Amino acid sequence: MILTLKNILLVLKVFLPLLFILSALSCWSIINQSRELHIAGLHENVPLAKGLTGKALNIWDLQLYENTIFIGYGSTVHNSGPIDLVAYDISQDSIVEYCSMATEAIERFTIIKDTLYIPNADPTRGDLKKFSFVVNGVCGHKSIKHRMAHVRNIHFYNDQFYLVGNTRCPEDHNPNCGGVLVLDRSKSSFDNATVSRVLGSISKFENRRWNWFFGLIEIEDKLIIPNAMFTAGYHDKLKIEDSQFLVINNNDSVSWSADMLEESRLQHHHFYPNEPHGDFLLDSLARQTSLVIHESVSFENKVLYALRSYSMFRPLYESAYGNSMGVMIKDSLYSKAYRLELPDGDAVGEDIKIVDDEVYVLASKKISQDSFIVFVYSSSNPTYLAASWREVLRFDSKNIARSFEYSDRRFYFGLGYNEGDAVHDAGQLMVVDLD
Repeated sequence: MILTLKNILLVLKVFLPLLFILSALSCWSIINQSRELHIAGLHENVPLAKGLTGKALNIWDLQLYENTIFIGYGSTVHNSGPIDLVAYDISQDSIVEYCSMATEAIERFTIIKDTLYIPNADPTRGDLKKFSFVVNGVCGHKSIKHRMAHVRNIHFYNDQFYLVGNTRCPEDHNPNCGGVLVLDRSKSSFDNATVSRVLGSISKFENRRWNWFFGLIEIEDKLIIPNAMFTAGYHDKLKIEDSQFLVINNNDSVSWSADMLEESRLQHHHFYPNEPHGDFLLDSLARQTSLVIHESVSFENKVLYALRSYSMFRPLYESAYGNSMGVMIKDSLYSKAYRLELPDGDAVGEDIKIVDDEVYVLASKKISQDSFIVFVYSSSNPTYLAASWREVLRFDSKNIARSFEYSDRRFYFGLGYNEGDAVHDAGQLMVVDLD
């Protein structure tokens, strides 16, 4: 059985326990495919060493930067901050600490113009610091006097920085409550009215999910920013369900899917397959489970993106946090989105990256609550069909791999777990040699 949204919601439906006991380090069994593989190291479990528990142990993201692998961990639902920015130094074969960050989680990294940026996913010590950055091994922090509290992603588009997240007043259409901030190239001034310009003009109805953002994706020279209405379930009879996407054009004009003509409106199926369960409770809960674009790449005229879950619905708030929702692929802005069909049909895509003119996908297959097979697949001509993907490696694990990186014939894996699975070695950094 693989972990699907239905499985997650069934766990909630029958009230399975949410707490799991940490176990000792697992033994890894490498299954040899086309080459000899061996574990080069199981490095210090950083979040566990920092005293964190639960989903804060997940290694949400790994980022290669200046010959180090930066490690993202923590939880925005477990109040785990402040946390330390840490990385694995490849040349020294050791974990190094950079600085303390006033955030509860590092959910992702991004490199913009040779600088490593870290969004402040959930602030501590007030909401002033929006993001941190690293240049030449030194940390810096950016403070902005705006009510945005959670910065989930940073993207550089059209010579400006776009910060997406939410404020503590998302139901308000006032610019100070907007969930999108636009900074100029020098990061010295900002525009906070991107959301209010579209929301304030169409309705006085206050829906906090319209003004709550997690990720973004660039397609055909447009920046698409889904709001929290972009969910795992879709009700085709409700027009409100078509209010999911902000579109930033390359002339900086902004449009909202709710205002688009029906024939040109961005809709749910353009970014996620409509997969109703046929069960009223499960379908209702799916519509309360937001989809987060965690990572995206453009390759050979295709766009691929990895999704995770989140929920503002109190009963799902903790259990829906950060679960794997698969990797999607689409051909163009208005084309239908497809879920990747990988060679092992039960494997769920988790992360993606481009290496040496090929796109690589990290995936995991669930055998039981504490038994998985982790795969890496690659393709030079990706489609949603399994035949376009080849297996690079696989290994047995007590955990899924949430993130991966590659450098000099080595893969690096950040371990974690989904709701309903055992914790085991979540938080461990694993290194696998290909030689």
